[in-house]
Amino acid sequence: MSEVLRETVLGSRHVALGAKMVPFAGWRMPIQYEGTVAEHLAVREACGLFDVGHMGTVFVRGPDTADLLQRTLTNDVTKVGPGRAQYTMLLNDRGGVVDDLIISHVAEDEWMVVPNAANVTTVVAILDSEAERSDGVEVTDLSSAWGILALQGPRWSDVVEDVLTDAAPARFGVARFESRLGQGIVSGTGYTGSPGIEIVAPNDTIVGIWDALGGPLADVGGKPAGLGARDTLRLEMGYPLHGHDISPDISPLEAGLGWTVALDSADFPGAAALRRQKEDGVPRRLVGLVGRDRRPLRDASPVLDTAAQAVGVVTSGGYSPLLERGIALALVARDAQPASVELRGRHLPVEVVDPPFVDLP
Repeated sequence: MSEVLRETVLGSRHVALGAKMVPFAGWRMPIQYEGTVAEHLAVREACGLFDVGHMGTVFVRGPDTADLLQRTLTNDVTKVGPGRAQYTMLLNDRGGVVDDLIISHVAEDEWMVVPNAANVTTVVAILDSEAERSDGVEVTDLSSAWGILALQGPRWSDVVEDVLTDAAPARFGVARFESRLGQGIVSGTGYTGSPGIEIVAPNDTIVGIWDALGGPLADVGGKPAGLGARDTLRLEMGYPLHGHDISPDISPLEAGLGWTVALDSADFPGAAALRRQKEDGVPRRLVGLVGRDRRPLRDASPVLDTAAQAVGVVTSGGYSPLLERGIALALVARDAQPASVELRGRHLPVEVVDPPFVDLP
């Protein structure tokens, strides 16, 4: 039996715009409209508008919410005052990444948690279980009733200024908004490396905002953008993709994300495993690779050393429209010296670099 795919509230809008729709994490989503490279460059040079309503929207409310998040997630939530957001991880007992999340401190006793699409059910179940151990904490999953837009690129403020007034939070800032189109939450976050915001609101409001942003977006040379561009943009920045560069079998320390882990703040799940890993040294490390030409580096390709021995695997590969070269993230043995990537029997020379792969203004 074929999988029944869900659609965001904007599904008909994407089809009307001629988007190529593909299955993704149980959803039917736009992979591209005009083309991935054109949409990628629009974000870097002007602005792109993404529908990321497949992501989760979960509210956690109550006086003990901060304590719940502190003992459940890896980062130190005591550093996140009201009106701020934080990138963090949910781990298993082995130290592997169950999910990476953005949490937003919306109000004194109210937080918003945004899980990845494939992990919403798992994250909500864990938060529900922790809420049972807390005093008066309520977990509300509004993922089906709320949507998310990402407006990304240097001209984003010009696009939004007449649609959502006073919707210009600082980087990782969070604020509520009220408009003629409805109410919601806006945050200075994104998954592209370019400046921008994410808008989270009830579905009816999301539809109205999407429609209202179309004209101003075109006026600045921007475009609606699909998941293809979202992936190439995040890869240029070296941002991890769950299920590829981080997973239940890859720890944040192996992925170079130790800055998201506050080992002294709480005994969250996986903390003991990470302490052992930190003491012993990580067995593997995530590195950036750049090819010599335009050929994309591909996921799951073996990574070889100078003796043509396999020392790891590409976890995320593709093409950088800014560099005009193939790029990749790869998980390799701790002391390995990668020299090439094997692709269809050919050994493509690569240079090891520290992401991000590009320097943005």
